[in-house]
Amino acid sequence: MKLTDYTDTAIKNFAGSTIFSRGHGYYEEDMVMSLDYNADNDTINAQVAGNDKDYKVRLGGKPSSIKANCDCPYYGWPCKHV
Repeated sequence: MKLTDYTDTAIKNFAGSTIFSRGHGYYEEDMVMSLDYNADNDTINAQVAGNDKDYKVRLGGKPSSIKANCDCPYYGWPCKHV
């Protein structure tokens, strides 16, 4: 499945409702500073403002899941920046 095919419900299932709500709040508060989708390799690169600094986020679509990473210090998975 391509990243552009994911619905809010699918993303909530991936992230959980608490992390989804926090991340959506970041989006609504314009804390997503850049967001670039590359259709050729189905990836998203973003820069998201955090409490202490800006974080780099990368997401990639896989056939049945999302692969993502963020350089924030959060130890859970996924973080609100993703």
